[in-house]
Amino acid sequence: MIDMTRDRLHEQTTQQAKEAFKDHVVAEFVAPGRWFLARPAHESHGPEKKWDWAFATEVIADMKFGMLYVGGDTKPVVFRQGPVHPEARVHWMGSRKDANDHYFVEKAVIGSGRDVVEVYHGDIAGDDLKTLQDEIVQEAVVAEDSVSLGHNPDEEHVKKQIEAIEDVKERVYAMSQADLIVEMVELGYDHERVCDFGVVVSNRVYYAHAALARLSELLDQKREKETHGRSTEARTA
Repeated sequence: MIDMTRDRLHEQTTQQAKEAFKDHVVAEFVAPGRWFLARPAHESHGPEKKWDWAFATEVIADMKFGMLYVGGDTKPVVFRQGPVHPEARVHWMGSRKDANDHYFVEKAVIGSGRDVVEVYHGDIAGDDLKTLQDEIVQEAVVAEDSVSLGHNPDEEHVKKQIEAIEDVKERVYAMSQADLIVEMVELGYDHERVCDFGVVVSNRVYYAHAALARLSELLDQKREKETHGRSTEARTA
């Protein structure tokens, strides 16, 4: 039984990451291009405690090495390239739709490596195998509709394919990604078709996206406040 789908996992992890950073503020402006984000401590923690350090995160937009670093209470992620100006670099990644965004993932892979950015998830591999079964059935239906064109589907062959994949699916949760690929290639599937089965964006990338999105929002608010202040001063001058 499939416990998790790609869409469900993405939605769940996105929500968890957003929740972790929704109350964060810039606790400390360390230096140009360097911010420290933290959540203000709840009053129940007492007056001596100013910050709640859960998911406290440092963001560094390094111009010299052309990187954007996000790390702290979450595992670090480094993005490469991007605009020169520090705040523009934060917006460059913080404005992406979500952690699954192709461009966002691509820049994280360049900066951190694929092994950091992508991980194997057994439940998702099971979901991918189910999707493959559905595709095989759909292809058989299309072929059956094309009998008049001389494409007569082999129902027994389709049945055997489905059963073979079902056998793999029942064992996939205890398999490594390499073992899954070997089994599927032995069943006759192209490596290119199955090499990404079960591969998802890692949690650390979701949390990096949430941190950058929150910092980007805070920088926008700061700029709007400064612009409004200058406008007010100009009118009263």
